[in-house]
Amino acid sequence: MSIPLKNKEIVKEGSLDYVFQNAQMLTGTSVWIELVSQFPACRQFLPLDRAEVLNNSAQDITVYPNTTADAILIPAYMTKILSNRALWRVRLTNSGAGTIAAAEVTINFRRLPKGMAVSIVS
Repeated sequence: MSIPLKNKEIVKEGSLDYVFQNAQMLTGTSVWIELVSQFPACRQFLPLDRAEVLNNSAQDITVYPNTTADAILIPAYMTKILSNRALWRVRLTNSGAGTIAAAEVTINFRRLPKGMAVSIVS
């Protein structure tokens, strides 16, 4: 079975970045980012497999890829890359004691080209 040309390009080139920025988040609040709803153009690249989370706020955040069971804490003013996992949706929670202003958390989602993997040292 051969792969159609469009799918070969997706596998070879990967996707564009799909950028999410938060609205204001009070302490303890969460937001679900459903990738297909938030970025309809990403449908052809699903599942996405990389998310770069930039926390430019003074509050800690917790990111839950796909489910609430896998929690990843991202301290204030830190960046973390989630890779090598299928991403369909992400839950973002304000784990700090204060409010996170709008656009202080940015998440860049994308599908990496085939064979490209990112190793993260924490």
